[in-house]
Amino acid sequence: MEDENTKNIPEVRNEPKEAQVQAENNINQAKNLNEKGKYKYLSVFERAGLNEKEAKIYEILIENGQLGVGDIIEKSSYKRGDSYNILYSLRDKGLIEQSLRSKKISFRAKHPNEIEEYIEDRYKKLERSKKEITNILPEITSIYNLTHSQPGVKVFEGKEGIERVVFDSLNSKGEIFSYIDIETVEKLISDSSNRYYKQRKELKLQKKNLIIESPFSTKFARNSQDDFTDTRILSGVTTPFKTTMTIYDNKISYITLKEGAMIGVIVEDKFIANMHKVLFKQAWDSATKLI
Repeated sequence: MEDENTKNIPEVRNEPKEAQVQAENNINQAKNLNEKGKYKYLSVFERAGLNEKEAKIYEILIENGQLGVGDIIEKSSYKRGDSYNILYSLRDKGLIEQSLRSKKISFRAKHPNEIEEYIEDRYKKLERSKKEITNILPEITSIYNLTHSQPGVKVFEGKEGIERVVFDSLNSKGEIFSYIDIETVEKLISDSSNRYYKQRKELKLQKKNLIIESPFSTKFARNSQDDFTDTRILSGVTTPFKTTMTIYDNKISYITLKEGAMIGVIVEDKFIANMHKVLFKQAWDSATKLI
């Protein structure tokens, strides 16, 4: 028979381990949110390039002035070794300075203007890195493609995208070969084409062009002949193909020139490029020279 004294005591159940872990995680998340709420500029400093711990200690020093390491540890709740690593990192970034008084190390934030200079310095370094990556991108892309046995394909849309495709061959290490519909090019992207032509001449890049047979194209090509440009006519080809194809290094670029719907594609593959170079040479040998 059930004891009257124990009848109303709720049954105690052991919660599954997963539920306990989830509860602990929820508590920790709530603590972290509460902790972050104490820092007014935390997210701004993080976007400027500091990690969360650096941002917190930097804000502590801005708000409290010069502090000893013990005070910083107390206010940040970080361990001693961790705090020193963060402080030295902020010092190396030029945002705080260290001093020694009565054999005790203390730190204080430099003028807030320093963080603006820090951001500017990071921006300049990123710009330099971007240029360096741009310079080596063709080489590492070729290595990647060969290693993974697949061609690299990039697709570009609109006038700006087409311009990127056009100007990409200016990075060529060797001669450039193109099939061009001159009339369509002059109608839709003449500005880009003219700037490309001038820059290619400045870089002294050799280029061979195969064009369709038309009075306009022939006259234009004659006026564009120079020490770095050689053009021939595809005999019997009179229908505008409204596109260009350019072969250079390990790349082939295609541009579809349709008003309102221009698309550019760059394919990078050594074997595909080599095949097109062979086909271009055969077409070139049978093409008509400009008189």
